[in-house]
Amino acid sequence: MIDDRIRVLRIIARINVGGPALHTAALSWLDPERFQTLVVHGSLAHGEDDMSDLLDGVPAEVSVVPELGRTLRPWHDTVALTKLLRLMMRYRPHIIHTHTAKAGALGRVAATMFRRLAWGHTCRVLHTFHGHVFHGYFSPMKSWAALMTERRLAGVSDRIITLSEQLKTELVSRFRVAPAEKVVVVPLGLDLEPFSRAPRDGQFRTSLGIDTDTFVIACVGRLVPIKNHRLLLQTARLLRESGHDNFVMLVVGGGELQGNLEQEASALDVAQHVRFLGWRRDLPALYSGTDMAVLTSRNEGTPVSLIEAMAAGLPVVSTNVGGVPDVVQAQKTGYLVSPDDARGLAQAIGSLDGNPDRRRALGEAGRKRALELFTRERLLSRIASLYESLLAPSPEVIQADR
Repeated sequence: MIDDRIRVLRIIARINVGGPALHTAALSWLDPERFQTLVVHGSLAHGEDDMSDLLDGVPAEVSVVPELGRTLRPWHDTVALTKLLRLMMRYRPHIIHTHTAKAGALGRVAATMFRRLAWGHTCRVLHTFHGHVFHGYFSPMKSWAALMTERRLAGVSDRIITLSEQLKTELVSRFRVAPAEKVVVVPLGLDLEPFSRAPRDGQFRTSLGIDTDTFVIACVGRLVPIKNHRLLLQTARLLRESGHDNFVMLVVGGGELQGNLEQEASALDVAQHVRFLGWRRDLPALYSGTDMAVLTSRNEGTPVSLIEAMAAGLPVVSTNVGGVPDVVQAQKTGYLVSPDDARGLAQAIGSLDGNPDRRRALGEAGRKRALELFTRERLLSRIASLYESLLAPSPEVIQADR
């Protein structure tokens, strides 16, 4: 029996805590009657939390290339490249779709070699930018090298996918990674039902010993420099100084800066208002016991934590960076402030403390927006249509066939 399904090879550096892993897992639910999917991922870096269980039960095959990872390691990268090429020759994909910078580089180099070796076999290559590392992550020299690399790789890509219009604008106009006609916006899609259905029954607060009248703020994300949690701690001090003294900030996540942030919370005399919870897998329950969500990043792709918080019916306050304004409608689902503006952040948060009606209005508008725009079903429909359109015969070929 001939299998006429579209074979999709999806490559990501690792399945760690974060938006790219959630996105990749969501795409693994493509209709198995139309698509045959193979997901390839590498190893976690030291200290990263594993989320490979996201792939449990998906209608896709999963393969691990241990040498594939986040950091540059010439020997391991060479081995990973060789393994990816061999896998492509065996699997003969129609679609090669890469995610994250490192996997995107190795995957697209291997795809270029595969297309030359498998002459006559139709294969389209796509890469998703979940964000970018062209500022805020590395030194100017490393950022420039990353940009030059992505420009070259865009040349061998049939499509570049971004998760927001803002990110497309940056890639096309500011950084000139690829021409506008090659870049497609496909918003992030997530399984939001657990968040939208979680009951607000107070059990999570009780488990943490938090009173029902305490104003609870959640901040979910890796404890790394780009997320700028120092701004959150400065905001806590300003809130306390302005008379908002019955609040607690739940810092959810782990990372290299946790020890430093805990020390700074003590130095700013806000340790009694800040709780570091580490990584949690019970986020629906957490949000159900929270009054609002906040994000303090200096750069951001599409903020998964804010989408999930909005689906749970929470108002959000965030720095106005990257793809955030494509998710948060200012004054309608939350508030946006300038990066590094602790005073503006404190004022926005303070305006919601003691104002449950305003929180409820913003939260309900946010829930509606999240469930309309960022569901897994909507993502799968858009990606399936994109794949099929790229593989469809051109008008010239159709005419020639007649």
